[in-house]
Amino acid sequence: MRLAVIGLGVVGRHMRADIERAGHTCLTYDIVGEGHATREEVNTCDAAFVCVGTPATPQGPADLSAIVAVFAWLDVPVAIIRSTVPPGTTDQLPRAVFCPEFIGEGVNPPYLAMRQPPFVILGGAPDLRARAADVFARLYNSECETILVDAVTAEVCKYAENYFLALKVTWANELYDICQAVGADFPAMMNAVTHDYRIGRSHTHVYPDRRGFDGRCLPKDTAALLARVGRETAPLLLTVIQINEARRA
Repeated sequence: MRLAVIGLGVVGRHMRADIERAGHTCLTYDIVGEGHATREEVNTCDAAFVCVGTPATPQGPADLSAIVAVFAWLDVPVAIIRSTVPPGTTDQLPRAVFCPEFIGEGVNPPYLAMRQPPFVILGGAPDLRARAADVFARLYNSECETILVDAVTAEVCKYAENYFLALKVTWANELYDICQAVGADFPAMMNAVTHDYRIGRSHTHVYPDRRGFDGRCLPKDTAALLARVGRETAPLLLTVIQINEARRA
């Protein structure tokens, strides 16, 4: 297949590596740097992965200007959005399917080291989902499960993941303070309690000199989700954000 990757950040570079590993032609397009394909060349591809940034605005909502700019000229049979976008975005874009990425960041994120993910979620119209599923079937073997949902559901899946991880980091940080208050050994406590498979070890490190959650994803995605649904709909999410802002300060 002839595939394109638009945007060469962490996600874009990861997709390019997967495409090339599977033996397909990969064209790249990025407004930064040289040596990339032209827009006309990208539009000759069978599909394109859209991996541009959607940073937070000062008010909280995601900045979709890069997404809008790409879809103003992109004309391929199916555009697979890997950028995080608010619920309701994908259905407004032509020939688009949303596929949330779960690569992660921080210390040795597990999905980054995998040669293929254990699953992909594809959200969009049935005919477009089928096209996208065919693309992924040519990148990953059948051990990678394909989960088909509507676009809004897929978009919420991405925010749900980062909301949960932000909540878990906040929980671990509060338990650190609780252990300090009562004289318990936090590392020993967390090691013991995370043997319960219902809790798990992920995102339970607490760094005394770097409290709370930060990075490219958790702050912007929790803020964007809250901005999308409002404080009345998500009071727990609001509290998590407020606690983290105070802790980071």
